[in-house]
Amino acid sequence: MSVHDLAEKLNQFEGGWNYIRSALCPCRPCYSPRDSGYYDSQGKWVKQVECATRQNNGCPLPPPTPKHFIGTDGLICKRCGRLTSAPDSTGG
Repeated sequence: MSVHDLAEKLNQFEGGWNYIRSALCPCRPCYSPRDSGYYDSQGKWVKQVECATRQNNGCPLPPPTPKHFIGTDGLICKRCGRLTSAPDSTGG
């Protein structure tokens, strides 16, 4: 699946679209975006950002507990966009 860290600008490396396992991945401590792009047939670099942890070793099992970044409303995570009031949140 491809999602991005909503707390970062979409045009920045950390905030761009990433190939990851789950929509919660931007909040997991194992999340490590890396540009694993390639050159196309015309010699242009094609950016393809993937989680380096997933790419190198596979996703940890069980997946680490997400650490959500809750906004001032206390309900929506600023990184993954999940509607939550989970006890694992770190506050905002």
